[in-house]
Amino acid sequence: MMLTLWSTLCLMCLFASTRGQSSCGGKLDLVFLLDESESLGISSFQNSKNFIKMVANRFKIGSNDIQVGLDTFGSKPRRRFSLRQYSTWHQITAAIDNIIYLGSGTNTAAALEFVRTNSFSKYSGARDGVPKVAVVVTDGSSWDGAATRVQAQRAKHAGITILAVRVGSNVDVTQLNAIASNPGFVFSANAFQVASAIQNLVAKKPCNAQRLCGHAALPVQERIANGRPNGRCEWPWMVSVRDKMSPTDKQCGGVIVDRNKVITTADCARRMTSGIEVVIGENNIYKENEPLISSLVEKIIAVNSIIRDPRGNNIVVLKLRENIEYSACALPVCLPDVLPEEDFYTQASITQQCTMAGWGSPDNSNKRSKRLRTASAQFLGSSVCKTILSYIGQSTLPQNTACVQPLISANTPCENDDGGMVVCSRRGRWILQGLITAPVCSNAFPSLILDITSETIQEFINNA
Repeated sequence: MMLTLWSTLCLMCLFASTRGQSSCGGKLDLVFLLDESESLGISSFQNSKNFIKMVANRFKIGSNDIQVGLDTFGSKPRRRFSLRQYSTWHQITAAIDNIIYLGSGTNTAAALEFVRTNSFSKYSGARDGVPKVAVVVTDGSSWDGAATRVQAQRAKHAGITILAVRVGSNVDVTQLNAIASNPGFVFSANAFQVASAIQNLVAKKPCNAQRLCGHAALPVQERIANGRPNGRCEWPWMVSVRDKMSPTDKQCGGVIVDRNKVITTADCARRMTSGIEVVIGENNIYKENEPLISSLVEKIIAVNSIIRDPRGNNIVVLKLRENIEYSACALPVCLPDVLPEEDFYTQASITQQCTMAGWGSPDNSNKRSKRLRTASAQFLGSSVCKTILSYIGQSTLPQNTACVQPLISANTPCENDDGGMVVCSRRGRWILQGLITAPVCSNAFPSLILDITSETIQEFINNA
């Protein structure tokens, strides 16, 4: 781990100013598993201790909040302190400072088994119904790679979410990817990024949606995808909107904008003839009660009412029968800044760092994708979109409509992608630019989306 003295001091100042301010509170059992093998070396070991202190410093510690335990491992695992042992950050810091580097072999498999069977046991203080997260700080150079993969998988099956933090100069990235719950949970020793990822896994208490919006469990810079199936909870505001009687035949995408509001297209809602339900945390549309990350499971919520836009725009607000419980797999997206009506059709806007998603056909077969798929894209504002469509002889652009174009031509939106998101990255958050309304299944011209920057559209969403 390469932390300069200056960057370490700056991070310490940052975290000291925000100690205990986990944005919405909540409970989590957090165990750090620290490599103390010879391959790491004493300098990296000391830096790793400082890193763990900085991460722990971010949270409110206590039996009703976040509990922290720490184990080290070389040839064998060693309990340093359990989840139930300390109730303040100062106690944890003192305990970490007292850990002496021993240096030995690297039995990561035994360490992962110890965490699963001992560190997260009730005897050690683990609580029922509380998310369990292990942060493995290592260079990944294990004695037995196969055994490590087996033990990592067993820990994940036991409901433990694993983050892997790479330290040292000789890092085995393949091992780290095998240890982590998914590739997006492999980090460099950046205390802010790791603390943010952990915070998104907390069983959150109610809080203001605007403070949470657009923050996903995976960092923005690691979320680039091109037409690939996505892992669970990668896009926590994307939901499946489906017909109660025909959930796989009549299905489309939707987006969480508030605790009791999901938006989708009016065309999507029109196809649902037997009542509508929303699946929060959906990834595989053919798998009921799909397990997600940590102890979370997808949830089906019935729609209480459908609010249609009286101006005839292709959008509906689905008012849910019960509020969504925010978690790493269920968060609202951010709405964009409003573009005034007088500027909407004249401003030439092109945004490159965008992603679109849906369960549409990946191969023009009209058969839905089993799993949510994403592709990198560019957002083309109404003025640019209208110019392109006029040039290629297409029909007049509907009101409050823009375009989306994939960065790789083969990854176009297609049949059944309607209602899917188009989000763009700004200042570390994902902003909803539009909903896919008219996917074209062709790279000859762009697909149409409902433009959420429209003042008319946002007024409708907010007042519904």
